[in-house]
Amino acid sequence: MPQASSEGPSVPRAPVAYRCRYCGAPLLVGPDTVVAVCPYCGRPNWIRGRPSELLSAPAPRGPEEVEEAFRRLVEKDPDLRRVHPVLARAEAVFMPFYEARGVAESRYEAEGHLVVTITRSRDGETETETRTVPFHVEGLYRAGFETLVAARRAPGEEAVELLARHYQSTRPRLVGLDEAVAEWRRGFHTALAADRSLEEAERWVLDDTCDRVRSRVREVIRRRAEESYIGPGTVSSVVVEWERVPCRVSGLAVRGPLMLPLVKAYYVAEEKIYRAYFAGWDLAPLVREEPFTTGQRLAVTLLGGAASGALGAGAAAAAAYIGGTEGLVAGAVVAALGAAAGYFFSKAALRPVRRETGGPHSWLHSIDEALEEATGRAHGRY
Repeated sequence: MPQASSEGPSVPRAPVAYRCRYCGAPLLVGPDTVVAVCPYCGRPNWIRGRPSELLSAPAPRGPEEVEEAFRRLVEKDPDLRRVHPVLARAEAVFMPFYEARGVAESRYEAEGHLVVTITRSRDGETETETRTVPFHVEGLYRAGFETLVAARRAPGEEAVELLARHYQSTRPRLVGLDEAVAEWRRGFHTALAADRSLEEAERWVLDDTCDRVRSRVREVIRRRAEESYIGPGTVSSVVVEWERVPCRVSGLAVRGPLMLPLVKAYYVAEEKIYRAYFAGWDLAPLVREEPFTTGQRLAVTLLGGAASGALGAGAAAAAAYIGGTEGLVAGAVVAALGAAAGYFFSKAALRPVRRETGGPHSWLHSIDEALEEATGRAHGRY
């Protein structure tokens, strides 16, 4: 098998043409490729390392198992049952990841001041006093972490991140990749090559972990600064004037590539094709597209109008109740939220498909998420 020639560290290595071990067809392989799938016979070709050294989560043997999982999903989801979906095609794609773990710590220190508001009642009148109180906090933040890094720079699938999260929450039994594809079925199983090296994954983990640690430590600093105040009144804000938030990662271990099977199911409903994704080892639903029926569009539009109208009425009430300039500002804020809610729901009603995550649930759950986004409520991803 031909090997890439080396022209010195400053010259990037060009992809090398390999040939399939099974049918002899040409394969285009880059310097970081671990496994390449032949576009002609569909068989996996391991370019770096032996198959037994690559770990994988188990995958379904064929589309029959996916069809059964899709049937169970339809039975539990009233929206899917209503459109009578028919499974058209299924495939299992092995996605490469690197698995990393280690310990991150930061010996932080910060100084600044607290803005304290003190309210007193005197002779039937309310007086408000504002004070600034200096603070100094220091300490050690230390946390272990485990994470998965996609071994492809652009995985191209929305379900890839959900697949990684599901793996971390379920921890399936791992087997050698050769065992996972012992019953490799042409046209159903495929594997994607890694185009991110182990060293690049380590650098990414270090940078990303330290970014998260610094963000978390800054939250700790503000909380500890606020808790440090003992006295009358309440802390209205924390102003950090100086901080030192270093980051150190110890015991970093990165292994891989780890192959996780992502199952894609294409189904037909109302003469259109939609996609549903499952985790390969337990066929748990990750994310799927569903038709947006006329009734659901009408309901979303009506709900958007109701939310916009309620917030508009609230804006007028806030302006009248508070009065003055503050009342106008409060009314304008509530009115802006009403306009945002109306726009968001109107935009949602025009979408060709709905996106559902996880197991079966009512489409009203999507409306709840839309309302939270329209009113500015954020959810943490980690």
